[in-house]
Amino acid sequence: MNSSEDPLMNRRDFVKLAGGLGSGLGLAARRAKGNILFAKHTKEASFSTDPDWEQNFEFMSDGKLDSQYWSIDTGNTIPSYNNEAQTLTNRSENVRIQDGLLIIEARKERLKGKNYTSGHVNTQDKFSFQYGKLEVDLRVPKGVGTWPAAWLLPNAANATWPLDGEIDFFESVGFLPGKVYPDVHTYDTNAIKENNTVPLDVPDMATKFNTYGVELTPGKVTFTHNGKAYRTIEQTSENHRSWPFNQPYFLILNLAMGGDWGGQKRGKDSPEGIEGDGPWEMAVQAVRFYNLAT
Repeated sequence: MNSSEDPLMNRRDFVKLAGGLGSGLGLAARRAKGNILFAKHTKEASFSTDPDWEQNFEFMSDGKLDSQYWSIDTGNTIPSYNNEAQTLTNRSENVRIQDGLLIIEARKERLKGKNYTSGHVNTQDKFSFQYGKLEVDLRVPKGVGTWPAAWLLPNAANATWPLDGEIDFFESVGFLPGKVYPDVHTYDTNAIKENNTVPLDVPDMATKFNTYGVELTPGKVTFTHNGKAYRTIEQTSENHRSWPFNQPYFLILNLAMGGDWGGQKRGKDSPEGIEGDGPWEMAVQAVRFYNLAT
C-alpha cells in the first residue's frame, strides 16, 4: 500500500501500523502457532494441481471468519499510516461471511474520530508462504474514494519496512475505475521513489469476480489475472535491499477509504475525496494457495 513512511521502520512499530497487533493476540504466541509453508528452489516453476491451503467462502456458514486462519484489525492506527478516512472494526457490519462470500464493507458513519468505518483482515502467523502461487477471487466496489487491496507483508517478527519488502498483487482506487496497480516495495525502490507499477485494465472489476494472483518463485515475482501472467519482476541483485522476496509472507485483504492515494479527488463537495453515502462492498469468493511442485 502506498504510504508516507520513514526510510526504515522498526518491524514492531510497523506491525502496529499495518495490523499485526490489531487482533489483540500476543505476537510470540501467534508465531508459535503459525502455519508457514516452505518449498524447494526450482529453476522452472510448476505448482500443485490442487490447493495446498484454501478458504472457499461458498462452503462456509454466514457469520465470522475462522480465527484459526484470520485476524481482524481494529482501531485507527492503520488508517493513520496513509491518512485514511476510516476506523477499522471487527463488527459484522464491516467484516462478515454472507451468502458464500467474505464481505469487507465500508460505511459512512462517525466512529472514534473518523467519518467512515471499514474492515482489514490478515493471516499473519496463521498462514504464510515463502514460495508458491496465491490467488484471490475478488469483486471490488465502485465509487470515488474507495481503495481496495490484496497484498503481502513479511511474516518475520523482526522484519523492517521497506527493507523486508511488500507485494501488492491487487490494488485499485475508485477515481481510476477499471485499473489494477500491482507493485512491489523494497528499500531501494522506496529510497529512489521508483514506481514498479504497470497498470492492468480490468473494466469489469466492479461488476464480476476476477481472479488476481501472485507467484513467488526463486528470483521472480509474477502477477496473474484470471490465471494468466501479465507482469514479472526479476531479481537483479543478491542485496537484500533490492530483493527481500526469499522469506515467508502473509496475506492482507482490506478496503480503505480516502487517504493519500484513494482520496486524491478532494474538493469542496468531497473534503476527504470520497463521493456518495455508500455502503461500499469488497467481496471475496475464495483464497487459494498452491505450493511449488517438486
